[in-house]
Amino acid sequence: MHFLNPLFLLGGIAVIAPIVLHLVRKEESQKVPFSSLMFVTRMPKKSWRRQKLQHLLLLMLRVAAVLLLVLAFARPFFTSRVPVPIQSLKDKSVVILLDNSFSMRFGDRFEQAKKQARQLVSSLGHGDSAQIVVFSDTSQVLNSPRMKRSALESLIGGLRPSYRKTNYAQALKLANQLLVSAPNEIQEIDWISDFQQSGWKDTQEEVTLGENIRIQTHDISGAEVGNAAVGQIQISEIPNQENPLVKVLAGVSTYGLKAPGSAALKLELNGKLLQEKQLSLESNGSKLVEFEAFPLPPGVSAGKVQLNLPDPLPADNVFHFALNPQKKLKLLLLGEKQANNNFYLAKALAASPASPFTVEIQDLKSGGLTDLSSFAAILLNNIETIPPKLASSLYGFVNNGGGVILVLGNRVRPNEFNAHLDKILPAQQDLLIGEVQKHHPIFNVFDTIHHSYFLTTPFSGYFQSTPRAASHILIKLEDGGPLLIEGTIGKGRTLLFTSSLNMDWNDLPLKSVFLPFCQQLVKYCVRFEENQNAFTVGEVIPLSKLNPLLDKALNRISNTSGSFSQSWKVLDPSGEKTDLNDKDLIKSPFFTLEEPGFYQTTVHNFKNLVAANVDPAESDLRKVEPQRILSSIRRKVVETRASGRQPEATMDQRLAWEGRQRLWWFLFLLALMILLVESLIANRYYKNTADM
Repeated sequence: MHFLNPLFLLGGIAVIAPIVLHLVRKEESQKVPFSSLMFVTRMPKKSWRRQKLQHLLLLMLRVAAVLLLVLAFARPFFTSRVPVPIQSLKDKSVVILLDNSFSMRFGDRFEQAKKQARQLVSSLGHGDSAQIVVFSDTSQVLNSPRMKRSALESLIGGLRPSYRKTNYAQALKLANQLLVSAPNEIQEIDWISDFQQSGWKDTQEEVTLGENIRIQTHDISGAEVGNAAVGQIQISEIPNQENPLVKVLAGVSTYGLKAPGSAALKLELNGKLLQEKQLSLESNGSKLVEFEAFPLPPGVSAGKVQLNLPDPLPADNVFHFALNPQKKLKLLLLGEKQANNNFYLAKALAASPASPFTVEIQDLKSGGLTDLSSFAAILLNNIETIPPKLASSLYGFVNNGGGVILVLGNRVRPNEFNAHLDKILPAQQDLLIGEVQKHHPIFNVFDTIHHSYFLTTPFSGYFQSTPRAASHILIKLEDGGPLLIEGTIGKGRTLLFTSSLNMDWNDLPLKSVFLPFCQQLVKYCVRFEENQNAFTVGEVIPLSKLNPLLDKALNRISNTSGSFSQSWKVLDPSGEKTDLNDKDLIKSPFFTLEEPGFYQTTVHNFKNLVAANVDPAESDLRKVEPQRILSSIRRKVVETRASGRQPEATMDQRLAWEGRQRLWWFLFLLALMILLVESLIANRYYKNTADM
């Protein structure tokens, strides 16, 4: 026997109550009339008397009633030797997979899908169970198997399609998991979708379902699939002395248009029409449209490229983007002018007006030291003498989040270098590079061929260094010596290049990888993030992307018990406001983009925009035959016994067993009958006692 609510068995302690009442009983003493107690002496006398249980029948009836009530509330049930079937062989468990991805917004597809789901619910039998799962690139279970039919129909009526892409494999796996614990032997998946081709890839991970699960597909795609979309744009900045110019290149794709023709493509910025281009559209194909360069306005701007073409899927005819002039990072390059070591490094960091850096060069022997707080990173390049004041300033700079890059060379004095910069050094101080950590963020921009350029660069000199325990070696030489070492101090990073970045000890400045390598060093060291003009619906972005000031405010309170001084909100494209709760954001400082358009935030009077667009793959409505998907699904025999013992029943199975047997009802009736008999016997006993 098993119990649905086993904690109620603790109520069995209540059987002590009738036993105690039978033991602790008060017997009336016999009264003898006496004329006067004047001449009677009071003599206290102790007497002990054993208490015996009397009226055992009443006691047993009362104890039995209490125990039966406790068992009834614990809701007992008996399990079958075989976990399935639980109910009759005619009952079935159904999982309704309802596609709510972006492609279901085409025409009335989603309404047709909801209509099909209602029909499936209305056809359920009395003992059938059903669960509804809506899916796109994520899957969500909407109800428990015990929900009533009327509630299911109401639930379906309130569903809306999303703007996310499609993933069929994930939905099928979830349906299989739900049916593993389903309460009925007959198991079925009713799959309602437009079966868009982009949602299924033959090379994707394998999908395995139980052998006894039946799949019914319901295709609501219809005959019309023609669509056009603005799939992507490229934004490039053209340097200009007065004001930077922006050029927009838009890509327009068509998929099975029945009536190809001409259409207008408009470029808008902050709600104003900037340019308009006419283009001819083919039935299938793609075109690139280049707009004329225009001045980059100050502050954050909201832009969009819109295709004026009526079709049943208008949401992908618009591509939203945000323009935000990126402030250049100030770098301080410290060296010695007479050594002329900074030529190659300075040129690499400020190679063009479009470079994200502005470099200030200072000669350490010229005198006073500049305030470091206004710089994003400090670069020490082949310095002979380290001023003590500089060493202490660099430690505080790195500890507060700044970046320091140390480049060695033939003028460096190792003993002095180690003594003065010990707190920030990640290591203490003709060969080729032997190993490069290719997957490190510094080297992400390089192709395989460019990695070979590093490996074929000869180094005639470098400082043999011993990395600290918490440091990481990013580049090794052939003899195992470290060439590039990374260290972390407080909130900042330090990078040590043990050779030179001039022509003294290597010819790296002559390689094509030198310029991007130097820029990647600085970007990684200062945690530089490029401005991203647009994101894809479904992306989870960090708070620094949503609003840089919000990220900084969150960092300030993350280590304290404080909270936001004001209520910050995110205004989504549909005009709904989402509160940003500081406690939730500290645990998970991210935000999910759920619809196309602009997300607006204002923090300390700084307004920022984040643009989101649907995945371009969702605009291609070509479908895959359902049979092709079904044929690639593997089937697995569901084992009902493991290691010679019955598997543990799930909560749904336990509820089904208990609901079928309803033993608690009989126990409750039996307890009432016993209490009725007990009251009759007790009344007769007390009546006889009173007569005596």
